[in-house]
Amino acid sequence: NSMRPPIQVVAKENGEIFLSSTEFSGLMHFKNDKWSHIGTTLTPGSKISLVGGNKLVAFTINTTESPLYVNKANKAKINMWQLNDDLKFQEPKEIVNEEYPLSIQGANAYNARTSFVVDRYSPPNLATIAYTCFKQKWVKVVRIPINE
Repeated sequence: NSMRPPIQVVAKENGEIFLSSTEFSGLMHFKNDKWSHIGTTLTPGSKISLVGGNKLVAFTINTTESPLYVNKANKAKINMWQLNDDLKFQEPKEIVNEEYPLSIQGANAYNARTSFVVDRYSPPNLATIAYTCFKQKWVKVVRIPINE
């Protein structure tokens, strides 16, 4: 159903869960039978990856006034945020800065999809993303070293 907001979820072996959605900023975090809202500075629809089964990283893109849409006038920028053990994110690191905007599909807040994907479960010390830009005939894959 294209009217359901896109979500992403990853889970650690200990049952800890992290969830992102286009409906809210930050992430929902589940631990010890309780949900909490963390990382509220992350834009809605952040993409998440669990690195080595232990470290969570989130990826955000540059957006317009509505964080659900990518502005086609902007260059593509992707930032990475690493979650510390105290559930606070480190300052973002710019991973991608392209001359062209990210490609986007969809016409409303519930089914807008950028041409940007993240490997939700990555090997130790490495996160992988892939993306393409508006009117370009290429896909780039970026391997990002992660300190564990």
